[in-house]
Amino acid sequence: QGFDPRATAVEDIMSERPETLRASDSCQDAIELMLGRGIRHLPVTDTDGKPIAMVSMRDLLLSARDEINAYMAAECENAFAPETV
Repeated sequence: QGFDPRATAVEDIMSERPETLRASDSCQDAIELMLGRGIRHLPVTDTDGKPIAMVSMRDLLLSARDEINAYMAAECENAFAPETV
């Protein structure tokens, strides 16, 4: 956004109070938060609120890959199923 990466400190562009997830939150919670806020990465915190990991939309999609593939295959099969009269 018009900044010189060689001369700009991370603190000048970082999110000071990012949205976070607890490790116990569901993947559905993460997806809804990401879609609702237009973000693709979230810090994950422990029970004390300390960051312990990051989760990305890619992580979530890869974890659900088999379910997504099965859903997409079923939708395609239904689309080409002959109609009964």
